[in-house]
Amino acid sequence: MKWLEACLTSVLSQELSDGQSLEVIVVDNGSSDQSATFVRNRFPNVQFYEMGSNLGFASGCEFGVIHSTSEFILFLNNDTIVPDATICNLLSEIGERELDVIAAREAPYAGGPSTLARTTIDPLGFPAHFSTGETRGNDESFFLSAVCLLVRKSTYLESGGFDVNFFMYFEDIDWFWRLLLLGYKFDYSRNCTVQHAGHGSTGGHGANYQRFLWRNVNLPRMLLKNYSTASLLWVLPLYCASCLLEATALLLIGRRDLASSYVKAMKPFYESLDVTLGKRKEIQRSRTVSDRVVFARMYPYSSKFRSGWGQLRSRWSTS
Repeated sequence: MKWLEACLTSVLSQELSDGQSLEVIVVDNGSSDQSATFVRNRFPNVQFYEMGSNLGFASGCEFGVIHSTSEFILFLNNDTIVPDATICNLLSEIGERELDVIAAREAPYAGGPSTLARTTIDPLGFPAHFSTGETRGNDESFFLSAVCLLVRKSTYLESGGFDVNFFMYFEDIDWFWRLLLLGYKFDYSRNCTVQHAGHGSTGGHGANYQRFLWRNVNLPRMLLKNYSTASLLWVLPLYCASCLLEATALLLIGRRDLASSYVKAMKPFYESLDVTLGKRKEIQRSRTVSDRVVFARMYPYSSKFRSGWGQLRSRWSTS
């Protein structure tokens, strides 16, 4: 609830061009505080829906899309503040640049410029974020942050949207991988930013068991759905080896809870395997882009190693 006042106030105060109107939909995904009462009393003009229980990020987004009547959909996290005229500028830019999807760049919640330059993944599916000034090869992002994301409703529906089997995490990367395979165009805005706190509804930053579990269920689903068979033959063994190494390292540092998430993830992964394979069949049949194009958008090395090395360098520079 603590995020909603600033977020909804910033949305409802947006300046729009002539002929444009704003339809605001709030989906309550099983909140456990007074969010529902607060929104109904403080913002009676928004469309408010209660899911009844937490069905996950993808399901919440899907529910909002189904109940919308607008040509464009703006997905927005609740722990955000949207600067003046952002929505109007995103609508203009998506048309001017002939994009199918556009995202505002993330900036600090307290204010300040964005340093985000590119978001991509390594061949094993682990995200890599590059800041302004970093050497990053291909400047095209593999996926866009779903924190503040504008898309035509028709594009979202025709591409299949977020996979509702992904309860939390990687549903955005999975969808953008599919958009890439289908030949859609997407990019970050050149000028628009959104102030974002990050993990506002999931307990803040840092490693926790639930976050690891969701990742270890959804990441292999994503790889299985979107890679060609030839690519899977070498990617999956490397992914399994990577998981084994990381689980071993977690055990050595005393994080048995995080290490156990790899084993616990096997059950939900295999329980949904038939559904995942069915979606894979459809994706591979309809794709128009080869894995050569896919790999060109990726960070060619290990994102985990890059992240770990960056943390070590940061510690050395401050010691």
